[in-house]
Amino acid sequence: MPSTRTALRTSRTDASTNGLARFRLAVLWRILVAGAALAIGAFAGAQELGNGSLLIASPELADPNFSHSVVLLLRRDDNGAIGVVINRVTSLAPAKVFPDLANTLGNYAGKLYRGGPLAPSRLLFLVRGLAAATVNGPEIVDKVFLAADPDSLPEILRLATGPDEFRMFAGHAEWTAGQLESEVKHGAWRVVPASADIVFSDKPTKLWEQLATRGDQVTADDRSAPPPARNKSAPGAVSATPGYPIQPGDVLQISVLHEEELEREVLVRPDGGFSFPLAGDMTALGKTVKDLRKEISDRLIRFVRDPLVTVAVKEMNGNKVYGARPLD
Repeated sequence: MPSTRTALRTSRTDASTNGLARFRLAVLWRILVAGAALAIGAFAGAQELGNGSLLIASPELADPNFSHSVVLLLRRDDNGAIGVVINRVTSLAPAKVFPDLANTLGNYAGKLYRGGPLAPSRLLFLVRGLAAATVNGPEIVDKVFLAADPDSLPEILRLATGPDEFRMFAGHAEWTAGQLESEVKHGAWRVVPASADIVFSDKPTKLWEQLATRGDQVTADDRSAPPPARNKSAPGAVSATPGYPIQPGDVLQISVLHEEELEREVLVRPDGGFSFPLAGDMTALGKTVKDLRKEISDRLIRFVRDPLVTVAVKEMNGNKVYGARPLD
C-alpha cells in the first residue's frame, strides 16, 4: 500500500496563508497515511469499525451537518477518526469555488462534494482506476486511494475518465479518541463495509436511503468509552440532541467554504450573543445550528457570493456561568 510523508501544499497565493495551510495539511496527511498503514491489517482480518468503513447516520441524528449522511472513514486509530461525507454533492463546479484551480481542472465535469464541517476550504480527493497509479496516498478501500495535494491534479485528471474515477471533497469530519466508538455504541451511526462502487455511486444523493436498511451492520469494538459529558469535537456529537437549543457557554465552530479568514470558534456569551466577522453581533440563545447557519448566510450574502456556511456545536456547556476566556 503506498504511503508518503510529503508535506501537502494548498493553492493559495498569499505567502503567509499558504505556509500555514500547508503546515496544517501536512499534519493531517501524515496522520491519515500513518493511520491507514497501522489499521489495514486488523481491518482485513475482521469486520469492525476501521479504515474503509461506512458510517450510516441514524434517522434520529438531526444535526444538519450529518443528518442522512454517509461517511467514509479515512482513518481510525487510538487517537480518533477522520472521514468524509460521500453523499453530499453540491451543484457547484469545483473551479467556481476554487478559482486558483480552474486552469488545472479544465473540462472536469464533476461537482464539488461537501466533505464535512471542518476545514471546508481544504480539499481531499478520492481516486480510482488508472489515475490511482499517480497517487502517493493510502488505499482506503478496494483500490480507492486518497490524495490531497493540488499539485497532483494534472496527472490525475490526465488519466481519470471523469467523476466516476475522481471526486473532490471540501472539508472533512473528525472525532476525538473514543468519541466515534461511543456514538456507534449509542446508536448514532450504523457501520457497514464500503466498496468502490458505493464510494463512486452514480446516485450519491440516494446512498443513505439505499444503505440505511442494509443488514451487514458491524459494531465498534470493546474499546469504546463511556459517553462524554460534553462534546469536544463538532462532528456527529451524540450529546447534540435533535433541535438542541444553543445556550450561554457553548462553543460554536463556524466556517465558510473557501473563506479561511471566516473560520472561527466562538464562545456564546452569558447574554446568549456572539460576534462573527462581517455578520456582526448575533443572538444564539435558544436557536439551533440550522437556524444560525441560515441567519449567518443571510448576513454574509452582502459580502460573500453564495456563502456556504457550516455551524456546529463544538462544546456543550449550556447554562453554566462563564467569564470571558481565550479560545485556542
